Amino acid sequence: MIKTYLMFNGNCMEAMERYVSIFKGKVNFAMKYPDNSDKVYHAELDILGSTILCCDSEEESVNNNMFISICLKADELQKAWDALAEGGKIRYDLQPADFTELHGSLKDKYGVNWMFSAEH
Repeated sequence: MIKTYLMFNGNCMEAMERYVSIFKGKVNFAMKYPDNSDKVYHAELDILGSTILCCDSEEESVNNNMFISICLKADELQKAWDALAEGGKIRYDLQPADFTELHGSLKDKYGVNWMFSAEH
């Protein structure tokens, strides 16, 4: 089994709460660092039927080579795109592609890379 582990720079809980609201998911578990009640030591987030592990890193994390790929119906995809694009940076505009109705990628305001494709 392989699971995605996202490392944040002190805003893990805020990011997870945002993802829960966008994708109607839930935080299954969140343990905070004993010396700092604001930072997450380890957490499990369920969205779209997948578990994503998360934490706040003690070192600055750079998320440039990993993407979370989201496949949804076009109308749901557009809503999720709009929400995650807010405060983020669009890498490749959400638009029609040869292999799907809509495709695009962005980095959200927490530094997480997302790739979007409409379901066939």
